[in-house]
Parts: sequence; C-alpha cells; structure tokens
Amino acid sequence: MDVQYDFRGKVCMVSGGSRGIGFATAQAFVRAGASAAIAARTPAGVEEAVGELEELASQAGAGGQVVGVAADMSEAEGAARFVDGTVDRFGGADILVNCAGGSQGAPFLELADEPLLAGWQLKLLGAIRLTRAMTPIMEARGGGAVVSIGGGAHPGPDGVIAATTCSAMQAFTRAVASDLAPRGISINIIHPGSVRTRRLLGNAELRAQRLGVPVEQVLQEQAARIPTGHVTEPDEIASLVLFLASQRVVNLTGAEIVIDGGAAR
Repeated sequence: MDVQYDFRGKVCMVSGGSRGIGFATAQAFVRAGASAAIAARTPAGVEEAVGELEELASQAGAGGQVVGVAADMSEAEGAARFVDGTVDRFGGADILVNCAGGSQGAPFLELADEPLLAGWQLKLLGAIRLTRAMTPIMEARGGGAVVSIGGGAHPGPDGVIAATTCSAMQAFTRAVASDLAPRGISINIIHPGSVRTRRLLGNAELRAQRLGVPVEQVLQEQAARIPTGHVTEPDEIASLVLFLASQRVVNLTGAEIVIDGGAAR
C-alpha cells in the first residue's frame, strides 16, 4: 500500500480510466487502499483494466475493490450509467477524476463544427455532468474532491479544440469552487503538457516514419523542447491527483496547476 496516502474506505471514480493518465490514476488510488470505479468507451479495454486493477488491489491488501463501466462520457446516458454503476456497487464515491477525452488537432480554417462539438461534448460536458451528479452524493458522504485533467496551458495553432475545451473546463472549475466548498468538496484542474502516454508514443512513431528517423530521435527532440528535458510520466500526474484528493491543503480549491516542465511561456 502507498505509505504517503491512506485512502482506505474511500471510493474514487475515474472517467477515461482504462489507459494513460486515467489508468495510472486509478492504479495510484488502488495502491493507496481505495476502491475504484473506472469508465471508458471500449468494453474490452475496461475489462482488461479492471483485471489489472483487481490484481493490484489484492497485492495492496487494503480491501479495495474495483468496478468498470463501459460508457461514453460524451453522452448524458453514458455519464448517468457511470454514476449508477458506481453507486450500485459502492453506494457512492468520495473522489471524482474527470479524465475522459482527447481532442484531435487541425488547422483552424480546416476545422469543421463536428469535431469541435465532439470535443466539447466528451471532455467539457462529460466533466460537468459527472460533477453535477456526484456533488450531492459526495456531500451526503461528508464531502470529497473533484480533480479534472485539462490540457496544455498554451496549445499550438492546431489545438483549437483543446484550447477551447480546456479553457472552458478551467472557467467551470473556478465558477463552481465557491459553490462546492461549503459542501466540503474541493475542485481543481491539472493542465499537463507532454505526457508519455500511448498516444504520444504513437504520434512519435508516425512522425519518425514520415521523417525516416528512429523513434527515439523524435522522443529526444520532444524532450529537448521542454526546459527540464523531461517528458512527464502518467504516474507523476497521478501523484498530483492524489495530493489534491487528500485535501491536505484545505483552501486549495478552484485552482489550475500546470505541469509541463516550464514549456508554457
């Protein structure tokens, strides 16, 4: 069990929890003794992730349990299914991590309405719907924490979808913080820069193929553009989520935290 944090008896919900940052976060909570409910769109991905998390929970020996729900957070029905599945299994949750959603890049003048709407529906509205549904449930359990995973603080010219979505998520976080605080619920947002996920590695492979260079060279060039020279690992984001969920700093709410090695200028 994680000796830094003790989440025994707590329940965390992680949307987009079958891989990447979401899966690393679910793993971190399970190691710290929590039960975990994860959701993702692909049933096979959910099943595989649940199997790994159950094995991890057994190793932790803290009594944590795991449930997975195949659901699309871009649909109101999917968010409701995730909430219902968590409540049915655990009676509620104490921590909500909004991690579902990644947006495609496209030049602004080539960007149609459909991908914009899809990005907003999945990442922004998915987070709003889950937070709204879980607020009274968390309040009834004595309070809790909401942590959302946004995106790069300063996206490039092809990042209109990410920029608008994550800026709106940041505004939502600030807007509701004062409403949730008297209910004993903190809400904060993390903006990661480059994170070594399956998506980043896949994009690096595609770029290496186009340029005819080794993948490692592309990865080294990516790291060199970050002042620290380090691409963030998913576990590092998960550690920050655990800190925010622990509420060790009571007045830390409505905040945005950028973790990008100083790349944002």
